[in-house]
Amino acid sequence: MGLLSRLFSSGEDIRSILITLCLYIPAMLLALILHECAHALAAHWSGDETARDAGRISLNPLDHLSLSGTLCMLFIGIGWAKPVPVDSRNMRNPRKNMIWVSLAGILTNFSLFLISTFFIVILCKLALPSAFISSVDRVYTNVGNGYYDYVNANGNCFWMLYSGKLDVLINDVSEWYRTYPFYRYDLTIQYPALLYVIRFFMIFGIMNLSLAVFNFLPVPPLDGYNFWNLVLFKGRMRISRSAMIVILIIFYALMLFGDRIFGFSPLSKAIYIIQGAFADLFLSIF
Repeated sequence: MGLLSRLFSSGEDIRSILITLCLYIPAMLLALILHECAHALAAHWSGDETARDAGRISLNPLDHLSLSGTLCMLFIGIGWAKPVPVDSRNMRNPRKNMIWVSLAGILTNFSLFLISTFFIVILCKLALPSAFISSVDRVYTNVGNGYYDYVNANGNCFWMLYSGKLDVLINDVSEWYRTYPFYRYDLTIQYPALLYVIRFFMIFGIMNLSLAVFNFLPVPPLDGYNFWNLVLFKGRMRISRSAMIVILIIFYALMLFGDRIFGFSPLSKAIYIIQGAFADLFLSIF
């Protein structure tokens, strides 16, 4: 389900919806634009000026976004941007250069995910005092992992911050105190404004990691298909247009309804495992 579908079916008030849109839309635009711009730059550095001449080395959203793809991403949760025009005949080393052009967008999104995770770890330690973390850990006794639960997408607290429901956390803690009044902690958030910044990086990080993992899949016409075709088959594999349409229909059906078929979403599971591994790494460092 896409962002708009979730928002308008969740019963959120208009203020919450506007705040979510103000955080989600810039994150989505930036992730998609930098992905496409990376392809264009990689082609330019390889000697092919096709993308540059088409105006694709640009941070202007209008140069990259597809109206239908953007609307699908907002309403359905799966979208696309305009493909970057590339001509391998202009490159100095066509096969090697095309491998890097295919990887450029994926590596860019993955790098942005790492940067976002770093900022989440640092900002959570600044904004959320250890006393507040201890309070919530006592309420969510099945967690008990301190800051881990706030920076890891497998945690309840991550998704409460991600969706802007910090008030739910505080209310749960207050309710718990009424049952166990002998526990007393200061629930004051030191820098409340930082919570919006944390939430932006949570959205931006998950979005970039999702784009990186999604595009690495060996499904035409995704970047992963071009990469694996070039690496394993030296670009010789050819798929007809009709076969590609059938593959895409099956693929998108699995993406949309995979959780009902398998009981969970394989792509989401992979994303959360990767996110959790790097959250652990950054927490161990900082």
